[in-house]
Amino acid sequence: HGQVSIELDVSGELRAFESVSMLQLAVIELFQARDRWSLDEAVAETKASSKDMLKRALNFWVMQGVLADAGAN
Repeated sequence: HGQVSIELDVSGELRAFESVSMLQLAVIELFQARDRWSLDEAVAETKASSKDMLKRALNFWVMQGVLADAGAN
């Protein structure tokens, strides 16, 4: 259950994030590959133990203004 500190370029601004969980890191790395993921795809790619855990990790990045929820498309 390790944690890391990372820096991300968010709309041209370098932002530091302390104490990011490994699942939160895996989630943000997904979006380096492509812009949109379904919940099922993201669970499979990150090997999250549940959709609820993945939703919490996604919500962390949405609340930080790094990701936006595209809704169910």
